[in-house]
Amino acid sequence: MTRLTIGLPVYNGGKTLARSLDRLLQQTLTDFTLIVNDNASTDDTGAIAAAYAARDPRIKVFRNDVNVSWYENFRITLSRAETPYFMWATHDDLWEPRFAEVNLAALERHPEAVCSVPKIAYFTGTREDIAPDTGPLVGTPAERLTRFFDTLYSCGRLYGLYRTEVLRRAWPAGLDLPSNDWLAVALTLVEGDHIEVDELLLRREAQPPGHYARNFARIFRFTPTWRDWVQPLHRFNIELKRRLAPPLYRQIRPALWRLNAAQSAVMFFSTFPVLKRPLRAARRILKPQFGR
Repeated sequence: MTRLTIGLPVYNGGKTLARSLDRLLQQTLTDFTLIVNDNASTDDTGAIAAAYAARDPRIKVFRNDVNVSWYENFRITLSRAETPYFMWATHDDLWEPRFAEVNLAALERHPEAVCSVPKIAYFTGTREDIAPDTGPLVGTPAERLTRFFDTLYSCGRLYGLYRTEVLRRAWPAGLDLPSNDWLAVALTLVEGDHIEVDELLLRREAQPPGHYARNFARIFRFTPTWRDWVQPLHRFNIELKRRLAPPLYRQIRPALWRLNAAQSAVMFFSTFPVLKRPLRAARRILKPQFGR
């Protein structure tokens, strides 16, 4: 029985899709199904995926009739999985050959865990940095969520390997809000631990600082209000509160406040980058007085 589905939702990924498919097909765990869900691409994504599927029966290609939000395309891809384990893939990431084998084995050794994630590096044309937020998240649900919010950097753990049904419950239909990938990961942490494989097994292409803050009105399918610019996570807060038991929400609220403050700062300085320089200068001047 096939144990793993690799879900690759894609839109206009023709420039790098073949490279990603090649890396996925080099996995040492060979018994998997690879679902490519094309979000009504207008480039050669569909033709590339079809050519790979014709050569390898493990690849199944689907195409949406119309372009939907990225979140909905991910959800549709996940809904097609028929295996106990699932991992996301993208058209521009790079996996080491042992990624699937090692993470699936780790989950099978730890029945209390719902996700296994390796070390992840983010690369640009000139440098590569290890993500600081892929460590294990274990303990009570409140402990797991608090550490998740306090260490959140890129949410690369979304691209770990999950128990399918847990991830499916964390990915409800009808949502389209900034940071809904964070929401999905948070909801999986309510159900169990995230463990870490202490190996660098995934490299992801880095986005410029503030990319999502500057572009969230374009990426997500809603018209932002003034509150979205001042408090970009307010929709996330509402949905999280709705889905958590009240005692658990009260326990994690301080960490959630800290996360909101950090994201509001990111939005502010992404919108007004000219203010970064005088702020740094003020910090240098005041450090002898307030930095003791």
